Amino acid sequence: MNKHNSLHTIIMNIYIVVSYIPFTGKSAKVMVDGIYDTLEKAQSRQHHICNGVIPSQLNNNSMYGMNGKVSWIKKVSLGDMNRVDIYTPDPL
Repeated sequence: MNKHNSLHTIIMNIYIVVSYIPFTGKSAKVMVDGIYDTLEKAQSRQHHICNGVIPSQLNNNSMYGMNGKVSWIKKVSLGDMNRVDIYTPDPL
């Protein structure tokens, strides 16, 4: 191991705000609305794009927007991802 390698790895989480507008009979077109370095910034964006939110009560972090959007925040680690499924909300 050289002096530039470290035994300690710092894991930085990022938060991806995702949403779609449901249409009967059509598959969801899921969009990424922003990527943030804090949960607070992601939640602020989520509230903005949804014109306010109501928890879905589905045992996950999805929210119903006052404008009809369904939104959630994916927490992921910065760097390589192992095929992260952004289509599924995170559990509570």
